[in-house]
Amino acid sequence: LLSFADDIRLGFTGDVFLGNWAEAHIDTHGVGYPFDGVRDLFNDMDAVIVNLENPVTTHDTPYTEKEYLLKARPGISRGLAEANIQAVSLANNHILDFGPQGLFDTMHDLEQAGVLYAGAGRNRAEANRPATLTINDQSIALLGYSATFPEEFWATDTSAGTAFPYEPDVIAALDAATAEHDIVIVSIHWGAELREHPKDYQVTLAHLCVDHGADLVVGHHPHIVNGIELYNDTPILYS
Repeated sequence: LLSFADDIRLGFTGDVFLGNWAEAHIDTHGVGYPFDGVRDLFNDMDAVIVNLENPVTTHDTPYTEKEYLLKARPGISRGLAEANIQAVSLANNHILDFGPQGLFDTMHDLEQAGVLYAGAGRNRAEANRPATLTINDQSIALLGYSATFPEEFWATDTSAGTAFPYEPDVIAALDAATAEHDIVIVSIHWGAELREHPKDYQVTLAHLCVDHGADLVVGHHPHIVNGIELYNDTPILYS
């Protein structure tokens, strides 16, 4: 939970995966069931933002050889929307587990439910565009980046994928976002699973974001909580 200007309350989570064994519970209790335990908390926010760690697709051809392939069924985005999750980052190491088609299916499912997304797109330029929402007359931009492998998932000028945090791209996106929006949030998939402390590059990247106008940096991927840093009075939540 973060409050901006005393009148905006935003909630954040780390990785959200709604496939595998969760599907049996969804089949029994409905698409909103995974959020029942936190629904009151989420509804107390103006908006909740999460990292959506799975493509939403029926496509079943893996994009690359991986130990773990994640996906969820179409329709789960409605459960996100009903839980006041208004925006997601798609910049992570699973969103292209089933290729560009799986990513496109995810984007469509989210759009159908009215959930905004950032951090991935049909090309590098689209992946670097922010999702934008307005709360209490404040314009908010969400940028998403993934510093995790496989490299094949990173968008290029001519191929779909996630936004990798190349320094020129990050600076350009932040400079544009800070010129147009009141609040700029950067969501980054980085580090290593179960690592308790950020790597040096994470600190450097987080500071770069703040130096170019980010009002909040939120990390995920380690699956455990990491530290919080205040850098130039700006919070950085490493995981």
